[in-house]
Amino acid sequence: MRNSFPAVKSAQKLARSFLLWVARTFGTQLIDHRTGESIGRVLILPRKGKLAIFGLVKGIRAEFLPQTRLTYGLQELAFSVAPEPDYPNVRSTDSSSHAPRA
Repeated sequence: MRNSFPAVKSAQKLARSFLLWVARTFGTQLIDHRTGESIGRVLILPRKGKLAIFGLVKGIRAEFLPQTRLTYGLQELAFSVAPEPDYPNVRSTDSSSHAPRA
């Protein structure tokens, strides 16, 4: 019965909307390191060794950039847009578990 009250749900929606507005208005501009295109404005908050990224519309992939010196304390992190998955059409492929049609 947690958060079953309409007032709590509306307060959560309002807080989410406000956080996304702040992220997309005042956040940092995120650039795709491969193409140089703008991904969008985001708010990045580090928390317990992880990154919480607010304000994204696209799926992204984080990558470590190559370094000239091996100093692991100062590695640079870059982001790129993740490609859409290209799953094969399962219905059109043959499966060895079914008997062939004669």
